[in-house]
Amino acid sequence: MEDADIALVVALSEEFETIKGAIGLSPYKSEDGIEYFSVSDGATQCKLVAYTTNEMGLVPTVCATDMLLDRINPKWLISIGLSGQLSTDCALGDVVIGTDCDLAFSEARLSVGGIDFAGKPYEVPGLQDFHKTVNLKKYLQGREPDIPLAAQKALDERRLWRKYPHIHSGCICSTDFVVDNPKAKALLLEKNRRYLCTDMESAALVSAARKRKFAGRIAVIRAVSDPADGTKKKIDELAGRNTIRHYAMRNAATLLKHAIIEVAGNAEEQNR
Repeated sequence: MEDADIALVVALSEEFETIKGAIGLSPYKSEDGIEYFSVSDGATQCKLVAYTTNEMGLVPTVCATDMLLDRINPKWLISIGLSGQLSTDCALGDVVIGTDCDLAFSEARLSVGGIDFAGKPYEVPGLQDFHKTVNLKKYLQGREPDIPLAAQKALDERRLWRKYPHIHSGCICSTDFVVDNPKAKALLLEKNRRYLCTDMESAALVSAARKRKFAGRIAVIRAVSDPADGTKKKIDELAGRNTIRHYAMRNAATLLKHAIIEVAGNAEEQNR
């Protein structure tokens, strides 16, 4: 088994290409779909590995997590990717640090009366202390996407936009389907009003790692890229296709760089 400072599990190649571009990653080798990187800022260096499933969903994420942990022993295991907005506190382009993740429909019961939810969130303490002690917002100041002012105004009227992105920490909801209509969104918020955003991977990674008794640190970083209410296509028409997705993912990659990669590199330097 090979040691590494950081291991990423990413669903889509689109997401990982944005991460590589934002951080300046270039692999020095690739084996069985796992890419290996050496990240350095001149003074510090850390080893990062990444696996892109090229599939959204809970099962592909569990399989990818198991496969990666069979081969790699990382200090940090990270799920990073795009998400849909659930809380009105989150605007498009904001970044969410998961403090707990919920497999929303785990052990749920479909009955004549509706859905009886069960299960409980998995705690993700990886970035809690760092978020409390470091002003992460400073890394995103001045970050604006190149979208028309008319689009920004229209999104602002819907409370989906702010001049600069914010960083939130809280509960993330994971489902095995894309949430893209108001009824599904309302159903999830009925289960838990604390949900900030929804994805199809993060809780599965945390669950798989917990079952393996993974001893390293786990982090979940999510970029809010759409309102999860069926209006994504209209927003793309206003802002430009995939413009907001790329902008949001770039913000998440920036947080990854400053909150984890630099910390891992500094820790490695101190241990020498």
